Amino acid sequence: MSDILKENTDKILKTSTEIRKFIKTLFDSDSFVETDVFLNGGSFLGEGTAFGEGVVTGYALINEIPVNFFAQNSEVLKGGFGGNQAKKIIKTLNRAKQSGTPFLGIMDCSGFRIDEDVKAIEAYSFLIKELSVDTEIPTVCIIKGNNIGLMKVLSGIFDFVIISDKAVSALNAPMKLAKGSDKFSDLFGCSFNTETGFADFVYKSASDLKSLLINLLSITENAQIDNDDDPNRVVAALNKNHNPNKTAEAVFDNGKCLMYKDGFGNEVHCGFGSINGFTACFMAVDTNQNKLTLQDLYKLKRFVEIADKFSLPLISFVDSDNVDFTVEDEKAFAAGLSSNLLKTIAKSTMPKISVICNKAIGFSYSAFVSKNIGFDFVLAFSDSIISPIASETAINMYFEDDLKNKGNSLELRKKLISEYNKTFANPFEKAKEGFIDNIIEPSSVRPYIAQALMMLLGV
Repeated sequence: MSDILKENTDKILKTSTEIRKFIKTLFDSDSFVETDVFLNGGSFLGEGTAFGEGVVTGYALINEIPVNFFAQNSEVLKGGFGGNQAKKIIKTLNRAKQSGTPFLGIMDCSGFRIDEDVKAIEAYSFLIKELSVDTEIPTVCIIKGNNIGLMKVLSGIFDFVIISDKAVSALNAPMKLAKGSDKFSDLFGCSFNTETGFADFVYKSASDLKSLLINLLSITENAQIDNDDDPNRVVAALNKNHNPNKTAEAVFDNGKCLMYKDGFGNEVHCGFGSINGFTACFMAVDTNQNKLTLQDLYKLKRFVEIADKFSLPLISFVDSDNVDFTVEDEKAFAAGLSSNLLKTIAKSTMPKISVICNKAIGFSYSAFVSKNIGFDFVLAFSDSIISPIASETAINMYFEDDLKNKGNSLELRKKLISEYNKTFANPFEKAKEGFIDNIIEPSSVRPYIAQALMMLLGV
């Protein structure tokens, strides 16, 4: 190596020690190929030079899966973002698009380089535009350290957001949001960003992150996964005790799923896994105790978008009454969120299967069951209840005279609700119209879904 090459290389390596150690733990041995190593906005001779422009970019393998990536380097310019950093990132993004490989972004940034003025904002805007262009490649944001200001907005454009349990992410600067003795890391750390639904997954160590990435990238590749779980496995316990979550767990191979936005939108549970080795995803809508919330609607919409982008079969497990939004929910755009969710489901093109585990009422039936909105195959458990309105409301219409003449007692209402469910809201009546493909016992749900999935995938 020549003296001048060694001198300049050493300067770059010296100012990027930590981030290089970090990315080395993520990638397969000797697979890292760095790009735009010497791209920077100034001379190498003066003090304060932004060696590498505060970002390491390149190509590598993760469990033999090729990825293009950038990793922000907080050792340079105090983690500031600028125009030349954006150039390096965009060049890497374009390589990912051209090669059809996943794009990873490792974020550790405290905001814009103030000395670049509007140039930094323009560079950011260009990066937003390039990242927002529809593409089939998976994009994964890893929040390693600080993720402040508009850089948090940029992170939210990625398909998936993974946050370190030690990271901080907020739209405003620490000095503006923290008050008194409050620690900024406590206010806007990992817990805050998962509870508000911004982050999809959490990692605690580099090895933990690598395992998560391997799992996630394998899912987005939609590859068949080897497994030893019998597709015809029957789960007798479901006949006695079942709900959407228990049913989903029973259906997926070995009961294993990667949960999505766990801890946010708690009336619905979403995740990725495999059935008979075929990659699939599920949403378990369980509002038996509570109603759908605005968080639930947002979570479901994002999840359906991801499933559709990667053509992942979607299985819906439903036990849900109709929506019951408050005035405050209406003010918070409940109708718009509901419309957006229905539109997203209706426009999606991946195979869709629905299982009615108990109730499918009104909006919940339309969104998570209806063949006319796009579900290809619908199963119902034999004791399920299917209706456009809640049974309690229906008897006021169907049995108005009985309630007037016999007294509106609690015992009478229970009797009439039972009669309505058996006569009008049972799945056999809906199956007569072709809305239900089959009515089954809960214990047989895995074999039926495994066969339906093979039918829809044409294998």
